[in-house]
Amino acid sequence: GRISMRARLYFATGFALVLLALVGALGYGALDNTRSVLRDLFAHQVGALTDMAEVRLGLGQLRLAEKSLMINSSNAVEVQTQQELWNTQLQQLRQRLQRLQALPGQDAAWPAAMAKVQEGLQAYEAGLAPIFARVASTELDTVVAAAYAEQFQGQVQEVDAQLAQLAAQARTHMEAAQAALEQRTALMAVLMAAAVVLALLVLLPLTLSSVRALTRSLAQARALAERIAAGDLTQDAVAQAGDELGQLIAAMGRMQ
Repeated sequence: GRISMRARLYFATGFALVLLALVGALGYGALDNTRSVLRDLFAHQVGALTDMAEVRLGLGQLRLAEKSLMINSSNAVEVQTQQELWNTQLQQLRQRLQRLQALPGQDAAWPAAMAKVQEGLQAYEAGLAPIFARVASTELDTVVAAAYAEQFQGQVQEVDAQLAQLAAQARTHMEAAQAALEQRTALMAVLMAAAVVLALLVLLPLTLSSVRALTRSLAQARALAERIAAGDLTQDAVAQAGDELGQLIAAMGRMQ
């Protein structure tokens, strides 16, 4: 009651506005942080997994074209068609690998691993090219050509195993980024909840005490006014608070 109503109202309003701005800033910070983490997650990790799946699919299609060429070794037209398809898929696979190699946000071992994949693919191409040429010139039949091509199956399997390992690493990075996102989101939720609890702890007691003081002073002023109106000037008017209503009661006492 020693603090004026103006000061109490100004303090309550200012405190509420400050806490509202704080909660808004926390929410905006959490949203911006979440947007940044999601951008990194989708641009780097999810992109790596998607490109990795496309590369492994392209590798399988390359092997399928190889098998089709071997099976149709007696058909010159089909051999030429399958060889053109094999060359096209090999070129597309190289482009995907280059895009995957330039993907940002990966660890330091990523370039070396991708270089190893490129080397395995080059070894596979260098081994298969002369076999395809001999099949096209009808020097090799299906069985012999397949036997020669089987020698280079290890390079393809090594490339696929390397890609599978890189996919597992990208998946691990994605899970780590997801865990970091959940941790930051939980921290922001705790901070916002703490700000709301702080507001309740300050504003609720302040509001209740102010309302109680105002109603008590108003009741005292009304009782004094009714006694004066009835002609009773015998009771002294003592203000119970030092705020504006207390000053009003003191002035009514002097008037009495």
